Amino acid sequence: MKWYDLLRGPNDDNPPYYISTKGSLEGLKRWHFDEGKAIGGWKSEAWIQSVTPTEDGPPDDGLANHFGLLIFSSKMRAALEGGGVVGIQYLPIRVLTSHKSEYSGYSIANILNFPSALDWKRSDFAIFTEEDGEADEIGQISSLAKAVLSGHALRDFHIVRLREFPPAVYVSQVFLDVYIKQALSGYSFREVEVSQPVSQTD
Repeated sequence: MKWYDLLRGPNDDNPPYYISTKGSLEGLKRWHFDEGKAIGGWKSEAWIQSVTPTEDGPPDDGLANHFGLLIFSSKMRAALEGGGVVGIQYLPIRVLTSHKSEYSGYSIANILNFPSALDWKRSDFAIFTEEDGEADEIGQISSLAKAVLSGHALRDFHIVRLREFPPAVYVSQVFLDVYIKQALSGYSFREVEVSQPVSQTD
C-alpha cells in the first residue's frame, strides 16, 4: 500500500480561502496535539478567528489556521470514518470570521496513531546537538528532509504521526482514495517511500 506525506495548507489555486489569525485552545499549547495522546476534559470552548474580510473564506475541509493544527470539517470527518480511517480524536472548535459569523462543524483532528515507523537507515534527517537543542531534545530529530517509512509498522493504520518526529503526519492510499472520492479540499499529498510491504498481497 502506498503512503503519503499530508501537506497542510490552503488551496492556492482557488483563492480566497479561510485562514485564522488568532484563537484559543482552552489553555493547551500547540505541541499537546502532537503527542499521540487523547486529550481529556475538552469543553468545546476552543476557537479560531480570521481578522480581515479577505481571510474569511470560503473554508476548506482541511482548514488553514495559524496554529498549524489539523482541523477537519464535519464532511471530512464523516468521509474518513465511513472509509475506515480511525485513530483520530475529534475535538470541536469554533471557526469564526472577522465579523464573528461562524463556520460550524469543525474539529481539531488529534491523531492517536503514534507508531515508531521511521526507517532510520534510509531516511535523511538532522539531530539536535548540545549547540542547538535543549537538554531533552539532544539526540532527537530536529528536521526530516526525507522520510522512508517501515511498512510493517503501518499495517493497522491509515493515518499516523511518527513517534520519531511527531510534527510529521502520513496517510495511506485508503485515506487518499476517500479524499479524492469525496472531493475534499485543503490538503495535497506527496508519496513517500515505504521500505517493506504493508501486507503480503501489496
